[in-house]
Amino acid sequence: FTVSLPTDVTSTTATEVTITVTGTADNGVDYTTIPVTVTIPADSNSALIPVEVLDDLELEGDETVIVTLVSTNNPSIGIHATENEATVTIGDNEDNGDLVVSIEATTPNANEPDVDGAFTVSLPTDVTSTTATEVTITVTGTADNGVDYTTIPVTVTIPADSNS
Repeated sequence: FTVSLPTDVTSTTATEVTITVTGTADNGVDYTTIPVTVTIPADSNSALIPVEVLDDLELEGDETVIVTLVSTNNPSIGIHATENEATVTIGDNEDNGDLVVSIEATTPNANEPDVDGAFTVSLPTDVTSTTATEVTITVTGTADNGVDYTTIPVTVTIPADSNS
């Protein structure tokens, strides 16, 4: 983001601009913390507000950072009535269509009467999703679903913020 005075206008003193930071991305989590003020140096026309993205392993889709200009400390310099907000969109590198879920027999050897088997359905290592992920499965084999073992449903849900 660039906060600027009108073209060819500068101030002999530094101008502190108060801002709000909103959007779907979290300040200090999805990008380095953006403070609530930015200073346009004396004899300068603008100041840069960098949005330094922090990579995570969450499948969350694109997120937005919205900066809104609120006020200045200089009574001679106001906030533009319509050009007072800008948005940066952070693309999610985990949301590239290449992610796959996997299944593993985590307890592959079940025995009657007291050793149950187990399967684990997972996202890739260290990847989580901000929403629940429902996976449709097919159950086959020589043992009968619901007869030889308790019924395994046709969908499995990986909870939000979880890997499996």
